[in-house]
Amino acid sequence: MPVQVERCVEVRIWPVGGVEVRPTRVFLWMGPSRRLLRVVPLGGVPNPEAKPLREHVYRFGPVSARHLGNPTLTLAASGTRIMGRLMRTGAPALRARLTP
Repeated sequence: MPVQVERCVEVRIWPVGGVEVRPTRVFLWMGPSRRLLRVVPLGGVPNPEAKPLREHVYRFGPVSARHLGNPTLTLAASGTRIMGRLMRTGAPALRARLTP
Protein backbone atom coordinates (compact mmCIF):
# COMPACT_ATOMS: atom_id res chain seq x y z
CA MET A 1 0.00 0.00 0.00
CA PRO A 2 1.52 3.38 -0.97
CA VAL A 3 2.28 5.82 1.83
CA GLN A 4 3.15 9.52 1.62
CA VAL A 5 6.34 10.06 3.61
CA GLU A 6 9.94 11.07 3.10
CA ARG A 7 11.97 8.62 1.00
CA CYS A 8 14.23 6.31 3.05
CA VAL A 9 16.56 3.31 3.02
CA GLU A 10 16.64 1.07 6.10
CA VAL A 11 18.86 -1.91 6.94
CA ARG A 12 18.26 -4.03 10.06
CA ILE A 13 20.44 -6.81 11.40
CA TRP A 14 18.42 -8.73 13.95
CA PRO A 15 19.11 -8.60 16.94
CA VAL A 16 22.08 -6.21 16.61
CA GLY A 17 20.34 -3.03 15.41
CA GLY A 18 19.99 -0.98 12.29
CA VAL A 19 20.22 2.26 10.38
CA GLU A 20 17.62 4.27 8.46
CA VAL A 21 18.91 6.89 6.02
CA ARG A 22 16.70 9.74 4.84
CA PRO A 23 17.76 12.80 2.83
CA THR A 24 17.53 15.05 5.93
CA ARG A 25 18.54 12.74 8.80
CA VAL A 26 19.91 9.35 9.81
CA PHE A 27 18.43 7.12 12.51
CA LEU A 28 20.73 4.65 14.32
CA TRP A 29 19.61 2.09 16.89
CA MET A 30 20.85 -0.94 18.77
CA GLY A 31 18.87 -3.99 19.75
CA PRO A 32 15.84 -5.61 18.16
CA SER A 33 13.63 -2.57 18.81
CA ARG A 34 14.21 1.14 18.26
CA ARG A 35 14.38 1.98 21.96
CA LEU A 36 18.06 3.06 21.94
CA LEU A 37 17.61 5.49 19.07
CA ARG A 38 20.01 8.19 17.93
CA VAL A 39 19.01 10.76 15.34
CA VAL A 40 21.74 12.49 13.32
CA PRO A 41 20.38 15.58 11.54
CA LEU A 42 21.85 16.26 8.10
CA GLY A 43 20.22 19.67 7.67
CA GLY A 44 17.15 20.87 5.90
CA VAL A 45 13.48 20.31 6.52
CA PRO A 46 11.91 16.89 5.89
CA ASN A 47 10.15 17.02 2.55
CA PRO A 48 7.51 14.35 1.94
CA GLU A 49 7.20 13.26 -1.66
CA ALA A 50 4.31 14.74 -3.65
CA LYS A 51 3.28 11.34 -4.95
CA PRO A 52 2.87 8.27 -2.73
CA LEU A 53 5.90 5.98 -2.52
CA ARG A 54 5.63 2.21 -2.48
CA GLU A 55 7.44 0.33 0.27
CA HIS A 56 9.79 -2.50 -0.75
CA VAL A 57 11.01 -5.03 1.84
CA TYR A 58 13.71 -7.68 1.37
CA ARG A 59 14.75 -10.33 3.92
CA PHE A 60 17.99 -12.30 3.92
CA GLY A 61 18.08 -14.40 7.09
CA PRO A 62 18.71 -12.05 10.03
CA VAL A 63 19.13 -9.04 7.70
CA SER A 64 16.19 -7.07 6.36
CA ALA A 65 16.27 -4.10 4.01
CA ARG A 66 13.45 -1.67 3.29
CA HIS A 67 13.18 1.35 1.05
CA LEU A 68 10.61 3.94 0.04
CA GLY A 69 11.30 5.47 -3.34
CA ASN A 70 14.49 4.97 -5.32
CA PRO A 71 17.29 3.93 -2.91
CA THR A 72 19.99 5.33 -5.20
CA LEU A 73 18.45 8.81 -5.15
CA THR A 74 17.93 8.64 -1.38
CA LEU A 75 21.56 7.69 -0.69
CA ALA A 76 22.84 10.28 -3.19
CA ALA A 77 20.80 13.07 -1.54
CA SER A 78 22.00 12.01 1.92
CA GLY A 79 25.61 11.72 0.78
CA THR A 80 25.50 15.20 -0.72
CA ARG A 81 24.23 16.66 2.56
CA ILE A 82 26.82 14.73 4.59
CA MET A 83 29.69 15.92 2.39
CA GLY A 84 28.40 19.50 2.47
CA ARG A 85 28.21 19.38 6.24
CA LEU A 86 31.73 17.95 6.51
CA MET A 87 33.09 20.62 4.17
CA ARG A 88 31.40 23.44 6.16
CA THR A 89 32.29 22.22 9.63
CA GLY A 90 35.41 21.01 11.38
CA ALA A 91 36.86 18.63 8.82
CA PRO A 92 39.93 20.59 7.62
CA ALA A 93 41.92 17.47 6.75
CA LEU A 94 39.08 16.13 4.58
CA ARG A 95 38.55 19.55 3.01
CA ALA A 96 42.25 19.80 2.17
CA ARG A 97 42.21 16.40 0.44
CA LEU A 98 39.04 17.09 -1.57
CA THR A 99 39.74 20.61 -2.81
CA PRO A 100 42.26 21.19 -5.61
